[in-house]
Amino acid sequence: MAEENGIASGFVGMFNAFVDPAGLAKRVPAKLFWVGPLVTVTIIATVCSYLMMPFMVQLSDVRNRTAESGAGST
Repeated sequence: MAEENGIASGFVGMFNAFVDPAGLAKRVPAKLFWVGPLVTVTIIATVCSYLMMPFMVQLSDVRNRTAESGAGST
């Protein structure tokens, strides 16, 4: 059975790392083996940042209001 070395096998190897470390070791020498995990982490970080944006804007507004009201009272 021939193994394919491509992006799809990189994703399979990434998710299979803890189940089959030997299979991962076979895929590591492949060209651009790091692209799949990098793209996955980038997408997850971007989505999390986008979903956290409303909370960060609200926190910024609360901090600005607190700083403005606190500065005039001393």
